[in-house]
Formats: sequence, structure tokens, C-alpha cells
Amino acid sequence: MGRDGRHRFSKPVTAGIRLIEGFGVEGDAHAGATVQHRYLVVKDPTAANLTQVQITGHQEGLMRRLIGTDAAGQVVRKAGPMGIVVRGGTVTPGDAIRVELPAGEQLPLGVV
Repeated sequence: MGRDGRHRFSKPVTAGIRLIEGFGVEGDAHAGATVQHRYLVVKDPTAANLTQVQITGHQEGLMRRLIGTDAAGQVVRKAGPMGIVVRGGTVTPGDAIRVELPAGEQLPLGVV
């Protein structure tokens, strides 16, 4: 687990993180109720903060697996899992966490 006060892809590993309901990881540059990505803040600083959760890091071929085309030849951008904190608290390596899918039909998230 990690957090970083700066906008970088990789986050330094920490002994634990504090999750804040509706906000994210305390002390992380991407935490907040509204968008924190520098590019997206310029477009709409009031937009909901829909950020990816802890994607698997740098690896050969990852980008090719995240961008594809559909049957009509249109570019399809895939994303890592998205999530929100519904109950805060401190999390340390080895702690059990529960991930729940929202009720209703699962729809792909558009470009954020």
C-alpha cells in the first residue's frame, strides 16, 4: 500500500494508510471529493473524483492491454478498477478489506 503527496504514477510504500470516507487516502495527492488530476482539474474542477485504485504498476505491454478497438474500429480505453471509500479507517498490510460491487446494472465508465 502506498500514498504520495505528489502527482506521480508510482507511490512510495508505507506501513499503513488512513482511508477517509468519500475522500480517499489521507495525504495522497489524488484524494479529494472532487477531481485532483492536474489535467482534469483544468477541464472541470467540480467533477467527481473518479480515480483508479492501485493498478498493477509498470509492466511491459500494460498500455497495449488498456487500449483496444471495438467492432466498429473505434478506440476503446479500458481502465483499472474504480472505487470510493464508504467507511474510513486505518489499513495496514495483511488487513482484510471488503470490496462490494454497487447494486444494479454494471456499466462501463466513460473517459474521465
